Amino acid sequence: SEPPNVLTSILNPKDEVEGNYGVNSIRTELQPVNDSQFEVIGSLECALEKIQGPPGTGKSTTIFHIIDARILPELREASFRTRHVEQAGPMDVRRVLVTCSRNVAVESIAQKLAGLSKQETMLVIGREERVGDTARSHLLEARLERYPDRALQDARMRYERADERWERANGDKAKEAAAMPEKIETYEALRIEEKRVSKVILGQQTQVFLCTIASSSRLIGFWGKFFCEGW
Repeated sequence: SEPPNVLTSILNPKDEVEGNYGVNSIRTELQPVNDSQFEVIGSLECALEKIQGPPGTGKSTTIFHIIDARILPELREASFRTRHVEQAGPMDVRRVLVTCSRNVAVESIAQKLAGLSKQETMLVIGREERVGDTARSHLLEARLERYPDRALQDARMRYERADERWERANGDKAKEAAAMPEKIETYEALRIEEKRVSKVILGQQTQVFLCTIASSSRLIGFWGKFFCEGW
């Protein structure tokens, strides 16, 4: 099959390959733009474009509007697709990968993208202790924590009860040994449910992946773990 336009452009940067952009209104009521940002957002044509701006010139705002107006306008729809958790698997949906050199930029873009859709469509890849508050709330672990799935919630509750019983042993070796099999069993059951729901989050619901360049390898690892046989 033919490689994506953006890959063709990267391999042959001198060739002008047409990009796949929509044409929609720029919602300045969400994020104000200046004249140069407005011109850049509306003039994108090629699959590979370079936009340059010193610190503080509004690159994250420009990124927000490019995603909202030119790449993923379907996120504006209140009736954005929802799929049942049992349909886990990578679906044929448009996805955007946003990479930044620093976590400060990740947080800035996350703050702008957080309210873009009424559904949870953004996933941040990174370390909890290094990302900002908004980005942290969109890590996979945070999304799993609030995912509305009864089987996952029940598995988490059973594990927490088993862990509490093990903690109450308070160093008593006999009691710890008696409580350990249930703790291991419920932990393994929880991991199975988390993996099932993680496949839904990555493969069906997330359309914007956000991370630092250094963390992009973790995203590849996530994808391989959940969707590639023998990974």
